[in-house]
Amino acid sequence: MKIAFPLPGTVEFPPNGYQPAVQCVWNLKNELEKRCHDVHIILFKKIERLIEILEEGEYDFIHFHIETVFMQLNVVRRKFSRTPIAVTSHYPHLDNPRMRKADGIEPFYQWSIRNNRVYNIAVRDSDAALFESEGGNQYRQLTMKLGVSRSIRFDPYPEKK
Repeated sequence: MKIAFPLPGTVEFPPNGYQPAVQCVWNLKNELEKRCHDVHIILFKKIERLIEILEEGEYDFIHFHIETVFMQLNVVRRKFSRTPIAVTSHYPHLDNPRMRKADGIEPFYQWSIRNNRVYNIAVRDSDAALFESEGGNQYRQLTMKLGVSRSIRFDPYPEKK
């Protein structure tokens, strides 16, 4: 499977210093490559350039990991309507509405639990439970624990045959 991880162009790979979300993306990329997937981290500054790269790459799956780019997901989703698209929040306080609002994550959170065209992949069981309790689209709310546990509720990246 050919997988794209689009990220804002200011991120460095491999990660340098304390960047937990970036480290998670890097670890997931390496784990998926061990499973024989072709994984590309795509750094972009403008949505137009991202669209060009995604078109040229003919990706099977597009997985966003940074909440701040969620508004661009609608553009990508419309352009690649036949390609599964996922988003993962690495924000540590999703279960705290006051913190979400203070940190500007609330618009992303509301969008993510109500969007029925993008997979919302939780990295923590508490986030998955929160999505479910808030009425999130249960068919698009997934939990991924690659490299942490083998009790994966859904694996969006099955072994390549």
